[in-house]
Amino acid sequence: MTLYFNDKNSSKLRELTTLWVFGYNGYRMDADTGRRVDCEVKPQNTDDPRKKLNGGGSFNDYTLERFSKDLENNPIILVSGFIFPKGQRREGEYLRSAGFSFRDPV
Repeated sequence: MTLYFNDKNSSKLRELTTLWVFGYNGYRMDADTGRRVDCEVKPQNTDDPRKKLNGGGSFNDYTLERFSKDLENNPIILVSGFIFPKGQRREGEYLRSAGFSFRDPV
């Protein structure tokens, strides 16, 4: 699993994991209207815990046709981050509770 999660050339497994964890399959249903809302998954990955995950992403091989479709559908961007540190934890070492928000530096 770690090999595939850390593959720098493909984010497919990270995308699918994000979709599975959040219960989406490329879309979600709006609770108020019952309508389908398209979601575009953009996972980030690093093996350096000092690297900041900035909540950004990119679109590769983006065409005018795809842009027109996205403009019409107005999908939600679902961003996730995966960090795989190489360090080892000492026995009995753990963090009891950790809070975060978008204001916190990573």
